Amino acid sequence: MQDLLVVEDNLFIQQLIKGVLRSQPYELRMAVDQFEAQSMFETSMPDVLISDLHMPTGTTQEFLKQVYLTGFSKVLVLSSDYELLEQMQRICPNPRWQFVSKNGNSWIGHIRMFLNRNSALEEA
Repeated sequence: MQDLLVVEDNLFIQQLIKGVLRSQPYELRMAVDQFEAQSMFETSMPDVLISDLHMPTGTTQEFLKQVYLTGFSKVLVLSSDYELLEQMQRICPNPRWQFVSKNGNSWIGHIRMFLNRNSALEEA
């Protein structure tokens, strides 16, 4: 079972993500801000990372920059702030990272596709 770290402060969105993961082979760890995420990432590097950008205490930009510098490649970045999402894509230009807007409902499908793709990579 793969380890998945999700960084999301919104409880409703956390529940949506947990619902998506019911049929996925992942052990879920949930962080509610960038500081908890950093600690969890350093303690035990996950197999896959999904992170929102906006947090009540700022953004996860610095955390994601540090993740990028490690060479970690299984990352899905979510945000309803399209400009911030584009900015992060320029800062962390790894072609395996995915950047998805939470505006609309299609982002839930993107999570499923991202996780399915990464599961397939693990099996190959």
